[in-house]
This record gives sequence, structure tokens and C-alpha cells, in this order.
Amino acid sequence: MNNSRAFTIKFDTLADSLYLECGVSEAISAEELQKGKEHPKVLKYKALWDTGATKSSISQRVVNDLGLIPVGQGINHTAAGVVPTKMYLINILLPCGVGFPSLMVTSSDLGNLDVLIGMDVICKGDFSITNVNGKTTFSFRAPSLETIDYIENTPSSKPIVVPKKVGRNNLCPCGSGKKYKHCCGK
Repeated sequence: MNNSRAFTIKFDTLADSLYLECGVSEAISAEELQKGKEHPKVLKYKALWDTGATKSSISQRVVNDLGLIPVGQGINHTAAGVVPTKMYLINILLPCGVGFPSLMVTSSDLGNLDVLIGMDVICKGDFSITNVNGKTTFSFRAPSLETIDYIENTPSSKPIVVPKKVGRNNLCPCGSGKKYKHCCGK
């Protein structure tokens, strides 16, 4: 049975950031719900997708709004350096019912954002961005159902297979026809 869920967001321009509204609640498991425990309140927040972030993060506002209690200590690696932080367990609900229960997140100063969706969520599904005719389309599906391979669907393209080690005098694997030392090996 296919239990995958997906959503697509279309932008009228080329998007330089991927924002959406997501739901956040205190963590609750499916087992707790089946045993009759009431689902905690789900609040909506602005979220940014960040492929450069290892873990997802929430703002202090989310912590306060939901009355979250820290479950541990951690660190955030930021442009300003290493910052100690508290860890929280939350559920994130994305559009069309794409959800992630009991997700361990850090708290961070996110400026005007409340949720940063990092690679701990992104790598659990298929993440695709296309830019056609000056418009961006962003799609996400979880869990993955198949391999998405743009090379297979583009007849003029050939996959580049890079050997583990390229000799300096070998032809460059990029297909330029130059020796590796005069091309990508510079």
C-alpha cells in the first residue's frame, strides 16, 4: 500500500528562498493517540527549507507558545560560531498531511522565522525544485517511492561517472577532452 504524501508549491517568480506554513505541536506518538490520548494543539508557523542545516530548528516563540519542555542540551553550528542550545521533541505537519512525529529539534534565534526545516526532514523524502519560464516549483514527497533521475528523462545528457581517483595525466571525467591536471584537477 502506498502511504506516501506529497505537496507542491508554485511561485509566480524565481524564488530565492522556499517558505511555507507548517503545523507544529508537542510530540505525540501514533501509539499514544491510539490509546486515546488527546492530540496536543497544533499551531501554524512560517517555515524556511534549508538544505545547509543538518537539523531542524524552532524559535523561542514556538517553545513558549506550545509550552515545550527541553529534553536535552545540544549545540548549533552557526555563522557566528558554536552556540549551546536546548533540544525539544515536536511533531511537524507539512501541507497535505506530510508529517514527522517525535522530531528532535534545537531552539535557535531564527530572526523573523519560527521554523527552519533542515536535512533531518528533507532527506526523508524526495525534494525537487524546478525553475521554468521564470517561475519556481517546489515539490516534496515522503517517503520516497522511486528514484528521480533527470538524466534518464533528458536524451542528450549522459551521466558523469567520476572514478575514485583520477590520474593527473588522464582525460578529465567531465568530458572536456583536456587532461585532468589542466581541467577540473587545477
